[in-house]
Amino acid sequence: MDNATKAARIFTQSGVIWQLGTQGYWLLFFVRLVVDLDLDPLQLVLLGTAKEIAVLGSEIPTGVVADLYSRKWSVVAAFAISGTAVIAAGLIDNFVLLMFSSALWGFGLTFRSGAETAWLTDELGPSELAEPVIMRRDNLQLVAVVFGAVVAVGLAYVLSLGAALVILGSMLVAQSIRLALSMPETGFQPAREGRRNRFPDLLRDGYRSIRQISALRILFFATVLAGFGSEAVDRLYVRRIDDLFALGGVEAAANREVLIIGTVLVAESLLAAIVLRAVRHRLGGYALVPALTLLFTITAMGVLLLARVDLLWIAAVGLTLQGTARSIVRPVTEAWTNAHAEPASRATVHSFIGQAHSLGEITGGLTLGYVASVAGLPLALTGSALLYGFSALTASRARSRS
Repeated sequence: MDNATKAARIFTQSGVIWQLGTQGYWLLFFVRLVVDLDLDPLQLVLLGTAKEIAVLGSEIPTGVVADLYSRKWSVVAAFAISGTAVIAAGLIDNFVLLMFSSALWGFGLTFRSGAETAWLTDELGPSELAEPVIMRRDNLQLVAVVFGAVVAVGLAYVLSLGAALVILGSMLVAQSIRLALSMPETGFQPAREGRRNRFPDLLRDGYRSIRQISALRILFFATVLAGFGSEAVDRLYVRRIDDLFALGGVEAAANREVLIIGTVLVAESLLAAIVLRAVRHRLGGYALVPALTLLFTITAMGVLLLARVDLLWIAAVGLTLQGTARSIVRPVTEAWTNAHAEPASRATVHSFIGQAHSLGEITGGLTLGYVASVAGLPLALTGSALLYGFSALTASRARSRS
């Protein structure tokens, strides 16, 4: 097996395992927070804020570390740290300690953000060769969500939610060990001298790329707006489903809510996988602009249904629509960034874009969390829908700038 084939295989397998673990984590963790621990909307958002503050503070430094030292070991660290955070989320009941576990999860994410894609591009050569592998992996990741949801639902029925989280976290830690033993790094040459001086140079290069390259600058601002809107959806949709059960006169139960949300995850993942498979060969170059604009528009429509309709099945359709679109946003954003970033600072630029999303999430989480507490979930989620609409308008500006 040649190095390029091995790199593509490891990149794909690693992404599938990551998706299995993390999607199961989100499904079980937030149901546990709402049903088992009965956290209010502001507490739910504060957990997300703790995570995003950790991401905001470490996204760029860890991206620079990946560019200076090793992209392989950054990915290994991501699996180990994030897996430990998932295990902690299953064992802890104290709210303050849960905030620390969320922050640890966010810190772990930043080691993988950009580094894995940059590693693949190094191993394959030109960025154009990496784009089809990225799209193919994201297609498989979406299918993996189906299995992840089935596993999560099964574990929730057989074990407690906490025990299920411990199992998922252990799987991620085990993958970090496997990557440490098998992941090559032949295309990347770390700086042997002047690393301390290269750190600010890479920061400047990444910032210069965002500031001077119009497509990256537009993507940055569109991502900030999307992050502002996404935090309320990510943290409050389980509480919204819980409220809809109450409106229908149905008592909340962990198994029932895991089943409903798991079904939604399966549906949105299958839909996203079908769409990606149909269009992945066209998602490159200029086509990324209308694609991202459309995806943000669909997300806004889905969130609006979740926010304003009190029928559970219609809200579930809205949740599925927005989840499907957002599942495709990530590979489109990665491809957009990969196409315009300079090779030497590619991981750093990916981190800048990731930080843009976190910046929006922190601001939006606190703002919309407060709105949810004083004015109700529907109004807060309506605000999220409007923000996604503005994201679509911002992304569409790249048409005239391309």
